[in-house]
Amino acid sequence: MPTVISKQKKIRTRKIRIDSNIILSEPSPFVTRSVLTNSLSQVFDEARQEWSLSDVIDSTSEGFSDNCELCNTPHLSANFVIHNPLTERSLRVGSRCIIRFGVVKGSVDAASGSLILNNFISERNNLIELRTLLSSVMIFRPHAQDLHDFHNALKKVLDIKGIKEPALEQLGEICYEDRWSEVKNDRLIPHRLMPLWKNPGSIDAIRSKRIPKDEVFVEGKTLGYKKRKSSAYGVGAGRSNIYKVERHVERKDSGIKD
Repeated sequence: MPTVISKQKKIRTRKIRIDSNIILSEPSPFVTRSVLTNSLSQVFDEARQEWSLSDVIDSTSEGFSDNCELCNTPHLSANFVIHNPLTERSLRVGSRCIIRFGVVKGSVDAASGSLILNNFISERNNLIELRTLLSSVMIFRPHAQDLHDFHNALKKVLDIKGIKEPALEQLGEICYEDRWSEVKNDRLIPHRLMPLWKNPGSIDAIRSKRIPKDEVFVEGKTLGYKKRKSSAYGVGAGRSNIYKVERHVERKDSGIKD
């Protein structure tokens, strides 16, 4: 079975603290203008539900905005990118604004807003992991550990999405995103996806043993032998006359040798 995509660099979103103690409040004129200008509806309560989360980026990412594009608060540590499919507009905002003003679909209070953000971060990280492993599990005989990690990441994504029995189309879209319409016509790829989810144990896999670490030789350790627990000298050395130098030294007071 051919490798479908190259193995991506494994990147995880650093831990972002979501404050669930934020209380919903009335938006300022600046926030209202930012939402309505980029929304189809001109009623704020309707317009804010047009938006959904599409990405989260940190300050090292290209396109990062130091200021929230909803309230203009500076010094953001992360941007939550929200997207409006009706106007094709996107805004980079802070997590507090999303929670405080309920500016994503399904957010009605601080608890639901916090849950949406945390689930989005978790889902995104697991999607990155399973897509990174995808090329490794689509080969004829993958490694058992790769199969295990891929299945765990896929299960977490499906749990967050609330999907218990995914159809082939759903698995394909999760794994391949927009490329699914292209690769689903492959002779082998669709036949591998369902077993990866339902019965990964049925796939012939390489179950290699853990490779031992190379032994590091340190001072005081004899090459090829275990390090002695005793001192450098043998126990009997202290009792041997060879090491009793004073026996061979002439005693001035007696004029004799031992």
